[in-house]
Amino acid sequence: MITFSALFIRNIIGVLNDYNGWHRNNELLGTFFYILLFLVLVPIAYPPAHIMAIGGFVYGGIYGKVAGFFICFAIIIIVYPITSLICFMIGRRFFKKYIEENVYEKVRVIKAISRSIDASGLKILILMRMNYTMPWNALNYVMSTTNCMVSHFYISTLVGSIPYMIVYLITGVNLTRIEQFITGKAAGIQDIILFVLTIVVTCVVLYIVSKESKK
Repeated sequence: MITFSALFIRNIIGVLNDYNGWHRNNELLGTFFYILLFLVLVPIAYPPAHIMAIGGFVYGGIYGKVAGFFICFAIIIIVYPITSLICFMIGRRFFKKYIEENVYEKVRVIKAISRSIDASGLKILILMRMNYTMPWNALNYVMSTTNCMVSHFYISTLVGSIPYMIVYLITGVNLTRIEQFITGKAAGIQDIILFVLTIVVTCVVLYIVSKESKK
């Protein structure tokens, strides 16, 4: 198992390094492909944090750390909320009715989350999006089964994801080798910021949801 994992990681690193070299030589086409990565991988639950960090690494290498950060941030701030909205609409179209009929009354926490959204609206949606312990991709589909408004979902994704976009882009532009991120060797002050932010947001969300679950 360890040998297989090491081989898998090595292959991933090889692919990413090849992509990095190709993107540097094909900037316009590379940007189109980078956007395509979000549109294809996020709906099938690939972690967007990886794509953000890879973007920081690639664009930082091409344009320098500062310019690369802002160029990649401009791309992500447009593309990621749209990609999440696609996931949301898929979930609402195919899963919402089934969840309402078969899960809501059986799983108290999901019912509490739905009630919290009804009561607190955009505020709790932003807090949930800022909660690092909640998988971003799963949240796209979970929110689609609640009474969350489409406009609130989009705004909360746009606003709530910004801290993590910034952190992962900073991580990306400061990498010297892509394997530093893949193997978890890129830890720094940004990880401490993420941890503290996550703890605070988690406590607030748990308080709101637990209050609604008692009703």
